[in-house]
Amino acid sequence: MKSIRYVLFCFFVSFIVVPRMCHAGAALDTDRASDLSCRLTDMDEFRKIFGPPIEEMAKVEGGMNLIGFRYENGLAVFGAYKEEAKPQYVLRRFFIDGRDVDIGCGSKMVLRGEKGLQELDMFSGFSGLSLKRVDLSGQSELLYRLPFDNETEWPDKLPQGCNKVIVY
Repeated sequence: MKSIRYVLFCFFVSFIVVPRMCHAGAALDTDRASDLSCRLTDMDEFRKIFGPPIEEMAKVEGGMNLIGFRYENGLAVFGAYKEEAKPQYVLRRFFIDGRDVDIGCGSKMVLRGEKGLQELDMFSGFSGLSLKRVDLSGQSELLYRLPFDNETEWPDKLPQGCNKVIVY
């Protein structure tokens, strides 16, 4: 017959230690990273994909507040401008096994829908974005408030009275 110590030890290992080991510090992988996008993925969305990080670190660099999520084999860095009244931390860099993963920071970003409009910051705004998939017909205030540049791709649906603008 097994001793009570042995039974308690098995219970402890199988129901407390093992689940925590599997859940805490989940490994990052590029297969699950396909939905990530520079300047558009927020911290909650990242946690839903990869689970909670082993450690969160904060740092101020220039005019930006940074938060790092450390995982067993990687790091995700989120940033928000210090001047924003309600800072929106979005993904800026992503590393797996010491390699910088391409999340589209150097290419034109395609806004994924109207939810993405809330994730834009007041400094970059629509600059360098493709808005072709977004209905902006009810977003007059946002169009006047956020900056854009000659790389911005405009959708067909704009608010009444707004015209597509060419920046020189």
